[in-house]
Amino acid sequence: MAWLFTRSYPERKAVDVDGKAFDYVIVGGGTAACVLASRLSEDPDVSVLVICKGKVRDTWIDRVPIVGNASDGKGPQIETFWSEPHEQWNGCKTRTFNTQALGGATRINGLMLTRGAPGNYNQWAALGNDQWSWDKCEPYFKKIEDAACSPEALHRGHGGNISWR
Repeated sequence: MAWLFTRSYPERKAVDVDGKAFDYVIVGGGTAACVLASRLSEDPDVSVLVICKGKVRDTWIDRVPIVGNASDGKGPQIETFWSEPHEQWNGCKTRTFNTQALGGATRINGLMLTRGAPGNYNQWAALGNDQWSWDKCEPYFKKIEDAACSPEALHRGHGGNISWR
């Protein structure tokens, strides 16, 4: 459990970067932005700045999956939004969350990673952009995965940054 007490995430104020030049500036610190920043910063000759609304919540308890999340939608870094009533759902509303913290929704989902159903991606592709089909998206899912316990699994990735067992 030594990882609980490892170095904190780097946090800078506007004054720390004022007047400095960066090769890439990423506005937003959600999951995709963090993945993009990580990939770009693999090149040691590239500088990357991520601008994120909110503070980094970085206590030891925030590093414990499920314990440190706010899946109930409550907390200082979470905004809750309600939809308009859905006619198809007998007037019920749906709730969604916006996080104001580095890591985005991964800060409140207990670090659980799931892929959407292939049919969902194919439906999106059918709406007019075939790049959203399952066959086009699956290679990118595989690229980030490292299915260490299932080296023979053809539907999972191997050697990516996200290890699962």
